[in-house]
Amino acid sequence: MVFAGCANGSIMAIDCRDNLQYEITEPHGSSEDAAVLAIRHSSTGGASLLVYATADHRLVIANLETETEAVIHMADPASPGQHRTVVAMDVTVSGRYLVVCTTHRQVDIIDLRDPERAVYSSETALRTHTRSVCWLDESSFAVGSHDGRVALMHTGRDQKTFAFRAHRSVTPAGQSIAAPVGALAAHPNGLWFASGGGDGVVHTWDPVQKRAIARIPEGGVTLPDGVTGLSVNPAGDRLVVVTADPATGESSVQIQAV
Repeated sequence: MVFAGCANGSIMAIDCRDNLQYEITEPHGSSEDAAVLAIRHSSTGGASLLVYATADHRLVIANLETETEAVIHMADPASPGQHRTVVAMDVTVSGRYLVVCTTHRQVDIIDLRDPERAVYSSETALRTHTRSVCWLDESSFAVGSHDGRVALMHTGRDQKTFAFRAHRSVTPAGQSIAAPVGALAAHPNGLWFASGGGDGVVHTWDPVQKRAIARIPEGGVTLPDGVTGLSVNPAGDRLVVVTADPATGESSVQIQAV
């Protein structure tokens, strides 16, 4: 089953086996405010949960079995009474923990079995707004920023954050150009993770040795458009890469062996 969030706030479910699709939630509010910005599915504690964030500052945790939902508004610590917008999120392999990146470089971790309060909250070590996030294991995650940097963060207070330049290039004139890190995805066992940039390049990284492993495509060529989505199959040997033309919004999908 594949879930897709729509610009009007509705959620579509797509059954790949029968090639059927149907709406599981109705549109919410105006199209501009209700757009679904991020969506994830989780199976934890015997429950099938669909978690999605909308442009009107809602973080919705919907139980697909009981057809109930909880709505969370992420408070802005810098502006009392205001709420933050979720820009990216990911669920651990166990399905229990949700990491949420919001405006103002804030990161929160929510236990989906008890989502009323965050079990971890911190600012990232990145200089600009966050664009993407993925879990590496149950206690470590990677965050990508607008200026091409990636930070490896840990929930343990004794482990230091490591940040590095992932998607930056230098022109023949010596000018450094940064590309947003539009997507992150990790191997199911955390052996490596991939970053996709607005520069049309995907890099794979070793999170332990903190070094680059491979570049997709190889050589000096790039993909036709910037990378907006990444996903790793359960076996960890295939990487789905989504690119989008910023002018037309048209997307393309390709599968890479890793």
